Amino acid sequence: MDPQSVDLVVTVGLTHDPLPMVKSYIAKTRMKPHTRLSALPTTGPASASVQCGRHAVELAEQLVDRIAQYRAEFGFDGVVHLFMAVPNAFAFFLGQRLTRVGRVKLYEYDFEGQHGGSYESSLDFPVAPETV
Repeated sequence: MDPQSVDLVVTVGLTHDPLPMVKSYIAKTRMKPHTRLSALPTTGPASASVQCGRHAVELAEQLVDRIAQYRAEFGFDGVVHLFMAVPNAFAFFLGQRLTRVGRVKLYEYDFEGQHGGSYESSLDFPVAPETV
């Protein structure tokens, strides 16, 4: 990873590990993240890795805590590039907590192959106010 960059790539793989596809995306786009955090269940990604709503909340809180800890430990103030392969419930609960993470660029996978069958930038947080 590039020590001159100020961005952080976070991969979250609860249903499957997105890291191989994210590595490909990074190489293709020449993104130069400072470092990367990868979050996977200790039992490995699987369709049943999130047991219930409360478990999804706990996992979301753990991820936000880890990113906040990284920010504090390394004085990181760049953009968090978030790539996820997760159940919708986890994404929902994580979204409720994103304000603690700072600036986030969210990516979604192009399952239909309409944009090259890779990840693509979808949302930026916080949402910038519209100028009229």
